[in-house]
Amino acid sequence: VAAMLALKVLVRSGTVLPEELAHLIRAPPDPNPPPMPESTRSWLSDIQWAQLKSLEHIAIFKSTTGALTQNLEQDSLGWKRWFAEERAETADLPRGCRDVVMFHRLFLLRVLRPDRIGSAPPP
Repeated sequence: VAAMLALKVLVRSGTVLPEELAHLIRAPPDPNPPPMPESTRSWLSDIQWAQLKSLEHIAIFKSTTGALTQNLEQDSLGWKRWFAEERAETADLPRGCRDVVMFHRLFLLRVLRPDRIGSAPPP
């Protein structure tokens, strides 16, 4: 409840966009994602891949350094290591996403490590 209230305050202050909050809560999958790369098949599910593709509608995940899923393909080993971290919420993200702020890290936790989202520090 406290997290939802805090996020509502961030939306009202303009710090967080309402569309982003809705996306975080629902984590909708892309209805027509491209095929998942072979390098991620051993540790990523089809639904997670579709949800990651959907995250690319958010500006931070389609940056000039490449889209999120492109980064995931190029640094599959780095993402697999992060995915396997016991405390992913505090572990360093792979190089293409190291500058992502805590609020946007919640999106990655929501999709890839939902078991750790409750342990994440507040945005």
